[in-house]
Amino acid sequence: MPYSNRILKEESSKCDAVPQPALQGPYEPEYLYTLFTAILPIIPSRYLTSATYADDTAFLATATNPQRASAIIERQLDALDPWLKRWNIVVNAEKSSHTTFSLRRGECPPVTLDGDTIPTTSTPNYLGVTKG
Repeated sequence: MPYSNRILKEESSKCDAVPQPALQGPYEPEYLYTLFTAILPIIPSRYLTSATYADDTAFLATATNPQRASAIIERQLDALDPWLKRWNIVVNAEKSSHTTFSLRRGECPPVTLDGDTIPTTSTPNYLGVTKG
């Protein structure tokens, strides 16, 4: 499948979730984040793969044409948006990117999250590694 899209984003909470005295036991921030991402909504599609590590999440869609690849990613982002709002997680659009990997010419249509267009880049950065 010649076209694939990849969305990279960094998530950050709007507030400091729970006051410290309320946290009892092994509820360190990394455990809480693991609980949040365990219920991350992923659309059922054999053409979509997701990867989450720390506060980075990537979605990879494969398709036979750029329009279909972008439609798969857009559907995933539409499913993700209510979850982000419910947990007060803000996606920084400037730190997010949309990348097309293809052997054919053609650009994938832009994708949006909560009305913001995800910037397109040819050099994505994931977990501090830049593909150049």
